[in-house]
Amino acid sequence: MNHILIEKYKQFHTIIESMLTAVRQNEWQIFFALQTQYLTLSEYLSTYDITEILTEDRSQLRITLMESINDILNSQQQLSLLLKAQHTQLGKLIGETVDQQVKINYYHQIATLT
Repeated sequence: MNHILIEKYKQFHTIIESMLTAVRQNEWQIFFALQTQYLTLSEYLSTYDITEILTEDRSQLRITLMESINDILNSQQQLSLLLKAQHTQLGKLIGETVDQQVKINYYHQIATLT
């Protein structure tokens, strides 16, 4: 069972890496499609109590699990930063669009006065 658990963690990391790549390449359909797999595996992994594995002193399984968790956390942090940057950029674009629309409306009001 523990080998299956390690494989699931590795699979989870692969999904996060794929999501990261999708965001970097602005492939939003791929990103959103991967979210279902992400949520499913996240739910699956959250049902396991890994305390016993983590308390084993220097077991290879513990080391592998810790490496997998570390890789997942690093990838999730990168993904979070990229998504925040994309969100900020989108907010700026929306703000610019709203600003342009306000200016167009003002120009239209001025044009109708003459």
